[in-house]
Amino acid sequence: MRLRDLRDVFHTDDSDAKPGSARVSQTSTSQPRSTVLPSVTETLASQADTSSFHYSPIRRHDLESRDCEIRLLTLHPGTRNDEIKCSLHVVSLFNCPAYEALSYAWGDPTPTRYDILLNEKTFSLARNLSRALPCLRSTTEPRTIWIDAICIDQTNLEERGSQVMIMRNIFSRAHRVVVWLGGYTEADDFLAPRIALGFDAEGKSA
Repeated sequence: MRLRDLRDVFHTDDSDAKPGSARVSQTSTSQPRSTVLPSVTETLASQADTSSFHYSPIRRHDLESRDCEIRLLTLHPGTRNDEIKCSLHVVSLFNCPAYEALSYAWGDPTPTRYDILLNEKTFSLARNLSRALPCLRSTTEPRTIWIDAICIDQTNLEERGSQVMIMRNIFSRAHRVVVWLGGYTEADDFLAPRIALGFDAEGKSA
């Protein structure tokens, strides 16, 4: 075998080899690729995505043909200090179970947000509504209620616009409208059940 052939076999590098010596470089072998583990940021983002509530779309908005959908909230029973647990369902406005509609002031949505469980996922409320729900909740029976901040996807401008257009129908078809005045402090907790006033479809106090 010629010298050149030997160099090709052993991959001899003559640039830094000492006289009379040969440096043999190891040839790379094919190894299976190692699995790339997700970063902490990706893991947290994935967890946040699975733990936060996401709306299912409302697909029908045709009021004239009575083909119109809304969402109704079921407020599950619990005591005053229990975690708020709710479920949300898409129903036909003209073929749905009896429900109440809540009228209240949103207030400033920025400070102190409060988390509830909505369809077993985390959902954040502004302060005023977070004070209302514990007082509206029954200790023994589920309560079906329409609340705009929850029943309308506020991040979906198209849906929000279409639902606002039928809000008059939503309130008129409710078997009772509940007015939340709010404004109490923790020292006034004994007044809270008396602040939520209920009115039926004829405007009579319930």
